[in-house]
Amino acid sequence: MRDTTSYMLEDAIHARQDRTGHFRRGFDYLKQNAIKGTLLGRRYRFHWNINLYVELASWCNGKCWFCINRVNYRQDDTSDDRFVASFEKAVQQVRFLDPTVQLAGGEPTILPDRTRAVLDIICKYRLRKPVMTCNGSGLVRDQGLLDSLAPVLDHLNISRHHDDHDHLGALMGFKNPLDNVLLAEIVRDHPIGEKLRLNCCLQVGGIETAVDVRRYLDWALDMGVRNVCFSTLSRLPGDYMYQEEFVRLAKERYVDIGPVVDAITCDPRFTFTKFHTGSHCMYEIWQYARGDRSCVVVFATSDNNFARDLDDVDDLIELFVLHADGVLAGSWNRHRKVVA
Repeated sequence: MRDTTSYMLEDAIHARQDRTGHFRRGFDYLKQNAIKGTLLGRRYRFHWNINLYVELASWCNGKCWFCINRVNYRQDDTSDDRFVASFEKAVQQVRFLDPTVQLAGGEPTILPDRTRAVLDIICKYRLRKPVMTCNGSGLVRDQGLLDSLAPVLDHLNISRHHDDHDHLGALMGFKNPLDNVLLAEIVRDHPIGEKLRLNCCLQVGGIETAVDVRRYLDWALDMGVRNVCFSTLSRLPGDYMYQEEFVRLAKERYVDIGPVVDAITCDPRFTFTKFHTGSHCMYEIWQYARGDRSCVVVFATSDNNFARDLDDVDDLIELFVLHADGVLAGSWNRHRKVVA
């Protein structure tokens, strides 16, 4: 087992207090412990538990200012048939690494036919730990998509950046038809409910304090949700692939996760579980209990300056991304580490 997980709260606190140093050590650990292999005739070093991200589309019906897809180059899509063929080809090329798979976007649920075809390939090749991240808006129009997702996914992540639906709409730039009532019905009445996880981005003007976090968790528990992730805005390099305005806003509206988690540490309703680190992301996993109800709570923070540094190491691949135009790369940057 790789030495990237700790069950000691002291290690999590130390990492919180020295995030830059901890990311640097994680980056060095990846370089030293990556597994060697050959892909399409070229030698690489790969993460030992590599993930294949599938960007089902580059476009979305939301207009979240904090979307990590706000890049400074043009993003293109391809047809359903070509994309699905590219996905199957990518799976065939990288399956010797036994990757986990995560479907993302853009917004996958507004492309139900493409999403179902991708799910079929996931089942065909028995890919590990499939997860989909979405805003869920298309589930209202095509409720049958839930029936396709439920038997395949390990988790369905739904972006929910506030417990108040109107406030959520202001943050995301559109009124999501999947309102709180419909979301609660899915959790209560559909098999996917047990696999549902809410993703909330901490930000100024949204969920930004420990008090906000507790209120959000109580709201989630009342709906029957048992898994919630709070993430910070990533630290972004200004000389990389992101739009200048995005870099500026991410800095201005950044909420430091340290004081938030420090505050809940003293709350007996929270119990620390474990800490996990990577080359530019780290996660603290807690349990929140209220009466006879409880949920898993993840606090995630990241620094994409280290992701840029990782891109500069040509033979080191931490993850794969199948971009919306069908290009397979070892980076979220469409123009770096293109594999096929």
